[in-house]
Amino acid sequence: SKPGTPEIISYDHMTCDIKWGPSESDGGSPITHYIIQTRTNNGDWIFDGNFQTPTGSEKLEYQVTGLTENDKVQFRAIAVNKGGESPPSDPSPLHTVKHSKLKPKIDRKNLDTKSIKVGQTLLLDVDVTGEPTPETSWSLMGTELATKENITIVHTAYNTKFTIEKGTRKNSQKYKITATNINGKDEAFVEVVFLGRPSPPMGPLEVY
Repeated sequence: SKPGTPEIISYDHMTCDIKWGPSESDGGSPITHYIIQTRTNNGDWIFDGNFQTPTGSEKLEYQVTGLTENDKVQFRAIAVNKGGESPPSDPSPLHTVKHSKLKPKIDRKNLDTKSIKVGQTLLLDVDVTGEPTPETSWSLMGTELATKENITIVHTAYNTKFTIEKGTRKNSQKYKITATNINGKDEAFVEVVFLGRPSPPMGPLEVY
C-alpha cells in the first residue's frame, strides 16, 4: 500500500528535511527501500533519491538538497519490495523554499517623503521579509499607533498597511515602522507632509 504523506520537519533556503509513515501493508514481502520524488512549481514528479530500509526499523527521514529559494515544492514517497513499487503517497503540502531563520528587513521602496494635499487619502503599503514571520508595528515619537480617528493600520503576514483618510496638517509627522522576530529587528521612517492653505492671521491688523 502507499506510504504515509511526507511532512516537512525542518528547512532552509536550499534544503528540506522530510519524514513519512511506512506503508500499512508490504504485500507479504519486506520493503527494501523508498523512492523519494520532488515536484517543483507544479511541474512533473522527478526522482530525488532512494532511502534504503535493510532492517525495516529505520527512521523514515530524508533530506532533499539543491533546492532554489522561492520555488514551490512538494514531495512524495513510493515503497519498493521484490514485488515492485507501491502507489505513490499523497503529496506533501505545497512549501515555498525559504530561510527558516532570517532577520527582518523592511522594503523601503514606498517610504520616501510623502507630500499630499489636505483632505486626500494616503496609503503606505509596506512589504517585510524575515523568518519566522516578523511582527510589525507603527509608532510616532515612541508611542505605538493603532487604528484610530482617521488612521487605519492593517497587519498581515509579510505586509503592513498604514492609511490616513482625509488627512489634515496635524497628520504631518515622521512615522516609524518596526519589524521584529526572534532573529532581530529592523526600523524605518517615513515623513508625511499634508499641504494646505495657511490659516488666516490671528488678531487685528496693526498699521504703523
